[in-house]
Amino acid sequence: MHNSPNYMKFFKKEKISPEIKSQIFNFAKNYYDISNDLHGWGHIQRVWTNCRKIIANLNKKEEVQLDLLELAVYLHDIGRKHEKLRNKNHALISADLSRQFLTSLSIPEPIINAINHIIISHSFSLGVHAQTLEAQILSDADKLDALGSIGIYRVCAYQTLHGGNIQSIISHCDEKLLLLDKKLYLDESKRIAAPLMEQIRDFKENLQKESNRSI
Repeated sequence: MHNSPNYMKFFKKEKISPEIKSQIFNFAKNYYDISNDLHGWGHIQRVWTNCRKIIANLNKKEEVQLDLLELAVYLHDIGRKHEKLRNKNHALISADLSRQFLTSLSIPEPIINAINHIIISHSFSLGVHAQTLEAQILSDADKLDALGSIGIYRVCAYQTLHGGNIQSIISHCDEKLLLLDKKLYLDESKRIAAPLMEQIRDFKENLQKESNRSI
């Protein structure tokens, strides 16, 4: 179901009513912790800002279905809180929860499939290739939030929360953050990412040097 190609049948010019968007917005917001800067509401807002930054200088910006993209941004991490309990990737849980709710609103199946594809393909660990422009934008925007000063804060907060240490932070940088620019789809995303990647690289190298000096 998740890998169904039916999302390609989505008609780009179709609009989603403000009333439906409002219901989806309110549904999604209930799943996010306002005070959680890792994957809470702040993350969702930053990802949407990153989406708009990418689109602003995109050659094919007129092709972007903003309604579809915006809803996927709201919904893409709603499964985070259930990930450990269900022992399942959060993107798959988010897609399942989204499908159930969107179906209850009588959203057409092609639109649901399109949103599900955007949600599933944003996951770093799942490795699903983003086949639509909207999916590529969200995937890139989500990764940009793991870079720069925000990315440094998030990796430190994440490792502290999960009992990590300095070496865990260094490993996280090496094994994920410093690979993210290779995972970006769009040239505009890569342009935005370049200075942010440098911040992560400098932070990791300085942290490594200073921690070795204290041994």
